[in-house]
Amino acid sequence: MDRIRLEQALKSSDLKEASSVLSEVSRYKDEEVVLILIDHLRNTENTILRNEIAIALSDMRNQLALEPIIELLKDPKTLGNRGTLLFALRPFDFSAHLELLVDFLINGSFEVRHESKHLLKLSDFRIPEDLIMKIKEAIEDFEDRIELLSESLDELVDNK
Repeated sequence: MDRIRLEQALKSSDLKEASSVLSEVSRYKDEEVVLILIDHLRNTENTILRNEIAIALSDMRNQLALEPIIELLKDPKTLGNRGTLLFALRPFDFSAHLELLVDFLINGSFEVRHESKHLLKLSDFRIPEDLIMKIKEAIEDFEDRIELLSESLDELVDNK
């Protein structure tokens, strides 16, 4: 892969060209290319490009991509745009990040909750008891919220 073409495509505003180049590079396992992609993944403000880079890194299956993707998942700038980043984790060993996935399962958007659930189901490792308890506590909290909302709705309807 021509690294200069890759850099130019990632720096340009032409998403079609960048997407084409990313599709091409994802077939290679070149670690230098992985490092270039990681640099752009961390630094781009373009959500679409960030997601395409994450998918290319996922397709390359180089474990070096795991931590940068995890960092982005924690970064407030990706709030509302984390589903694809979570999807990109599928081929990696994310066992050290189960707590983050459980947090997303409990507090994430619809897409984030479902992708977190899928990742947790994919895992071959046992979910620690403290994380199981965290999920159970979240269920109890949601049940309390539902009860309060139901009571409030009944009272509001009765007052009309």
